[in-house]
Amino acid sequence: KDGGGAGGGGSPWEIMTAHVQGSWDLLEGRKEMFGKMLYQHLFDLDGTLITTLFKGVAIPNQIRMTLAFLELAVAKLGDAEFVNEQLYLLGERHAGYGVMMTHSMTLNKAFISTLRDILKGQFTPEIEAAWKTGLHHFAVQMHKGSGSEKAQVLLKELHARRKSATSFVKDIHIVVQMWEHLKRRVQSMGIAYAKAIKEIDPELVATLFAKVQMENQGSKFVAMVGEVVEMLNEPIQMKRRIKELGESHMRFNLNSSSFAS
Repeated sequence: KDGGGAGGGGSPWEIMTAHVQGSWDLLEGRKEMFGKMLYQHLFDLDGTLITTLFKGVAIPNQIRMTLAFLELAVAKLGDAEFVNEQLYLLGERHAGYGVMMTHSMTLNKAFISTLRDILKGQFTPEIEAAWKTGLHHFAVQMHKGSGSEKAQVLLKELHARRKSATSFVKDIHIVVQMWEHLKRRVQSMGIAYAKAIKEIDPELVATLFAKVQMENQGSKFVAMVGEVVEMLNEPIQMKRRIKELGESHMRFNLNSSSFAS
């Protein structure tokens, strides 16, 4: 196969479709490699994407979704109306992730570089021109979707989440700073905790802590708090530890009112 597949006749769209579909077939058996190289090229072009647009994203899953959409889009490329509708919806959804036209242009550059690296001599000027035309069309249609009313709602929600996240980061910083100051007085904090529990909920002391030396319990609680504070910048590890603590304390019949106290 030469990957071209386009004759002299047909409309510009039909010729572009033939070149794109023919060259896509040349990647058979190498599409997984194509996906990995595509994102490698993308992050080489813009390293900030790793900590912004793709922060917290499982790249292997992202690669699978990208390849799945490409399979559909390339196969249906002859049906421009269907492809345009799918691209519009894709752009609408991706607005909620903060994807902009500039991101699409960077991805297109990475796409062309990846095709060139894999197809080598089979990546002819005609095939390159066809892909550039097709990818630009993809970006334009997605950009149209990102301007829809639904997309704008998703974008506002994204901004609200980012604002909340920024506030959370500030709160973490304050908590960590305060703990650095307080942990020098762990013993006195444990005593203060035990005294506060006795005053706030005497029944809790008489039942749940009936056989417990409160001063020791206070020291244990303060140590547990310190452990969690140290994990504030590692949310996954912190959630796992809190879950473990919750499970280990289930045998004491703790409930929401106990935690409130």
